[in-house]
Amino acid sequence: FAFLVQRETWPIAFLKLVVGMSLGCAVFGVIMPYVRKPEEFFIKRLRPKGKAISIAVSFTDDAGNDETLTSAATDAVDGAPSTPLTASVENAAASHDGENVFTFELRFSEEFGISYKTLRDHAFTVTEGTVRKAQRLEQGSNIGWRITVRPNSDGQVTITLPITEDCDAQGAICTEDGRMLSTELELTVSGP
Repeated sequence: FAFLVQRETWPIAFLKLVVGMSLGCAVFGVIMPYVRKPEEFFIKRLRPKGKAISIAVSFTDDAGNDETLTSAATDAVDGAPSTPLTASVENAAASHDGENVFTFELRFSEEFGISYKTLRDHAFTVTEGTVRKAQRLEQGSNIGWRITVRPNSDGQVTITLPITEDCDAQGAICTEDGRMLSTELELTVSGP
């Protein structure tokens, strides 16, 4: 559970923080009508399950004094165990010829947000090949993808989709509620 407030001059009387609990998830709200530069204020997605929560805010008051306020910690946030986000491979090529592209289908257990460019360019680790294309199997859905790979040689090509450890990382695979890809996926395609 984390957030960032860039330093700004705010009258402390107008800084109102509200922390609530709903359905076992922490809900964090900020009342911002008096923030002088709202474009400099942002909140990161919060993932508090199983952790105590406290909030710290740093700011400069109207008298020019640096101020920091920290709330008392809450009890650990409860919640029902969440279903992990997983991926699987289907219709994979058994081998490649060393020159032409090959494809496989990648299926996720549920929807999540990602662009085809991010999936293609940043999500995979590939040895002896390059991901050339990531195409949705159904327009508007991120559950099924056709991935196209070009081998670099006659050697074995290994494509890895690693687990996600940070939803803010480039190529991260995360659901809207912050669940990360929980298992590594590896596909090996033999050369001629």
